[in-house]
Amino acid sequence: MSRRSLADRLSGGQYHQTKTRTTASDQHKPLKDRIQDPKRFDNGSRGVGKRSRRNDSDEETVARSPQRREPSVEPTPRTVLQEILDDLATVFQVDTPRAVIPEVRFSGTVLRDARIELSPLSELSLRTWAQVNKVTSLAEVIDEALRRGIPFRLFYPRSALDDLMEDLEDDLQSNFGHTPESPAPSYLRKEHTEPLLPWYNGLTHRDARRQYEYRVAEILQRPHATAFLFKGGIWSRLAVHYGGERLVQRATLQVSRTLLHYTIGDQTTYPRLVAESVSREEEDALIGRCAGMGAKSELREWWPRPETIQFNLGPSAQWSTMDESWFQEHLRTINNDMSNEGPKTRAEWGRFFKHWMYVSREEVVLRRIRSGKEPADLLQTYTDTYGKSWNMDTFQAIDL
Repeated sequence: MSRRSLADRLSGGQYHQTKTRTTASDQHKPLKDRIQDPKRFDNGSRGVGKRSRRNDSDEETVARSPQRREPSVEPTPRTVLQEILDDLATVFQVDTPRAVIPEVRFSGTVLRDARIELSPLSELSLRTWAQVNKVTSLAEVIDEALRRGIPFRLFYPRSALDDLMEDLEDDLQSNFGHTPESPAPSYLRKEHTEPLLPWYNGLTHRDARRQYEYRVAEILQRPHATAFLFKGGIWSRLAVHYGGERLVQRATLQVSRTLLHYTIGDQTTYPRLVAESVSREEEDALIGRCAGMGAKSELREWWPRPETIQFNLGPSAQWSTMDESWFQEHLRTINNDMSNEGPKTRAEWGRFFKHWMYVSREEVVLRRIRSGKEPADLLQTYTDTYGKSWNMDTFQAIDL
């Protein structure tokens, strides 16, 4: 079978167009049902939808002449699934520069009692990476997720946090002779608000940039700012750039003081679990959201939100080389003291990404075909074949 480029075969929104034939009725079927439908893997030799042009004499000749028929072997659902995973392996092996996110290794303290939360696209990406690289340690998979900017979250039961807090208090008691108690910082109080950066009329580009960087430095010093690294994508990239290796070490070595001491974070009701989190206002501070020039003017941002990136470039499971390219281009503009480009509106970000939609068309096509419900359908088929989903399971219960 001739191998067409992956973008050509997937740009129509279907896997393996050279081997399959999709009817109007099964366009709305989940991917799992289409994989298991034997009619879908017909080689097209029956000429469905075409009118035969042979006359009666031709039919008599054919009837008198024995025909040789090659035995048809229809691929099994498992075979087709494996071929789809081979394509996904190519898609998800987009290189992430190792200089961007340093080598990391989570400590046993952080992972021991955690339950991992993954989106279908994140889990599919990590399962594919683990299968391609023959990885058998889930801790190594999570290390790779952090390095590649793949979003995930670690939830903890309250009992586990209580045990960790007791260990911390014992260490403080042995080292300092007492357990220091402090009230919750002002930024954790419900009445606290984070003001937007003011529009920098009258300020130079350099002064406006420094004002933004001071705000980011203050946000990333908060204990729970490590949650930005778990959010992946632009959040993780900005946290690594402005927070450096120290922030990465804080995230991988221990659970934050905000979670341990004050039990403040995202919570689930059943079972009762809690995870590191940041507020919407803290997110706005990291991307540098600014007030407009007037009362009715549109808000602007030094960096785009994930929704803006996804709208223009399509969804991505990880931080790719293309993402790093546009990130570095915009970073050079921000760091140029002579630049007259400040925070952008949503429309201005659209014009910025239009260039990358052209120069990186193949990756943009691959991103766009992953939108919708396809990742969830494919993940369901994957787990039916290879084992249960990892989502919200403990590390001890997950078997690679």
